[in-house]
Parts: sequence; structure tokens; C-alpha cells
Amino acid sequence: MYNSPQNKSLRYSKIKSFTLLEVMFVLTIVSVSLLAIVKSFLLIARADSAMEDYTKAVFLLKDKLCTLDTEGINNYKENGRFMSPFDKFYWRLHSEDLSSGIAKVDLSVFWGKDGSKREIKVSTCLIKKNL
Repeated sequence: MYNSPQNKSLRYSKIKSFTLLEVMFVLTIVSVSLLAIVKSFLLIARADSAMEDYTKAVFLLKDKLCTLDTEGINNYKENGRFMSPFDKFYWRLHSEDLSSGIAKVDLSVFWGKDGSKREIKVSTCLIKKNL
């Protein structure tokens, strides 16, 4: 009586479990969620790197302007490269005389490869130093 087919089916029908379809559905949701999270982290890392470069460029631009203000403006057009560890950054200077003793200065700092070149510019007026 204990091993009859009717008793076995009653025993198995009382066990609660997930169907294969339910397990596949949950795995699909978890996989899509994990992919979205990983993609978010990659985008955040890329944005962080870009903001670090922009921050360095702003400080290099400020440093170059302070150097120009201290040492004076010699050439009307100049360009160059910053020293290590900032050797991936370049600068370009264009200046013109507005009146005696005042020069309009356009200074650019740029970096990156040709396909994704980034640039930050500033235009200002500086008092020319008589050295």
C-alpha cells in the first residue's frame, strides 16, 4: 500500500519547486540587469578619465597664462608641447597688439588623437611687459 503508484504521485505533487520556464525567466532578468550595471560602470570610468583630462588642461592653460603674464609675450604666434608628465597636451598661442602696452591673447590647450581631439580655449588681454 505504501509503494502504490497513487501514493507516489501524491508525494511528488506536494513538493513545491520552480519550473524550468520560471528559472529561465529569472536568469534572463538577472543577466540583462548585470549587463546594464557593467555598462554603467564602463561609462562612468570613461567619463572620469575625460574629466581628469579636462581638469589637467584647465590647470595647464592657467599655468601657461601665468607664465605669459610673468615673462611677457614675445611672439605673435607660438605653439609647443608641455613637459612630462603632461606630454600628451599641446598649446597654441596667438597674440595681437590692441594698443600700446596691451595685447589680445588667444591660448589653446589640446590633447587626444586626431579622431577625438579635445581642446580648451581662452581669450584675454594682457599688459605687455617691457623687459
